[in-house]
Amino acid sequence: MDEGSRGMLDSYKSGIDNYVKKLGMDHPKVKELLACFADFEALAEKCGDFGAFHAAASEQKLYGKLTNLMTEAAMAPAHGTEGASGEPTVAQAAAGYHAAYDAILPEIKAGPTGKIYERIFQIEKECDSPLVFMRRLAEEQLLVDISRIQIIAEFGRAQKLIKETEHFTGGAGLSLPASEAYFDAVKKSMAEATSITELEYLMVARSEIAQLATLWDTTFCTVLYNQFGSNLAGYMLDGTETQRQRVETSYRHIADYWGVDWDSLHKIERVWDYFQKSLWAAVKKDYAAKNIVTPEGFRDYLKTYLDKAMKGKPPLQVNTHNARALFWGKDLALADVHQALLNPPDLLA
Repeated sequence: MDEGSRGMLDSYKSGIDNYVKKLGMDHPKVKELLACFADFEALAEKCGDFGAFHAAASEQKLYGKLTNLMTEAAMAPAHGTEGASGEPTVAQAAAGYHAAYDAILPEIKAGPTGKIYERIFQIEKECDSPLVFMRRLAEEQLLVDISRIQIIAEFGRAQKLIKETEHFTGGAGLSLPASEAYFDAVKKSMAEATSITELEYLMVARSEIAQLATLWDTTFCTVLYNQFGSNLAGYMLDGTETQRQRVETSYRHIADYWGVDWDSLHKIERVWDYFQKSLWAAVKKDYAAKNIVTPEGFRDYLKTYLDKAMKGKPPLQVNTHNARALFWGKDLALADVHQALLNPPDLLA
């Protein structure tokens, strides 16, 4: 069994263990729940990977069955307490949803989330048992939909903020293709998830993948551009021989290790996206007085200092066959890195 499948099973098992402790192994609801989980686990053992397991479990509606049985176990009284006066009413079972609905903003109430709450309240009126009420909610996946819609909305809002960052920072933007891919992957996963446990699992899994992609991208930009760019910026401020040597050393390193010169470096899509959105956007107001009003103009202005630093020095040796990077186990041309960040392989499939 692969790690993805094992992680999904463990997420469900931790919840089931709570009902076993509460009700006991011989409780009818626990027996039903454990039997269903056994089928779930057997299917995971049979399938080769998480993608196949997830597809088979969805087809057999095991997520819904487990959710329903876990809901019934959560509402079930322990042995010897059936019919006790302390059993909650439907109104008590629904009280939390009324409180949550009252707390959300009017614009959210007017959208899809509000429609889900309205459906919950309609079901409340139709039920005479809290157990039936909770089961109806599970059958229609309403609780999953509440979480799903809110998460998708939040991630959509985050994407919008990234694109509009310059409006809040006074000009500086963000170049975060790994984050863009993460937001898209999460929204797709949330739309397909069939239980709250699955939502939680996929959120964590997608987050860990995004952290690795972001770390790789940050390191890539640093070793390919930032160190060289910092040395060049330093030379613009301090034209000493020591600083000039730093520019020459870092430039020759890029040419030898990464196989690019100034022109080919700025033609790399990942570099140019970063250059426009982060570097140029942060300084464009300062360079307006020099009549530099485009990222291309700023690039060419920086080039004059590079030419000055390299004047009279031996020609640059560019090993073009080195213009490659290893990402997600693939050997990529530098020109393909940006799209690979935006469209990573689905590692959970």
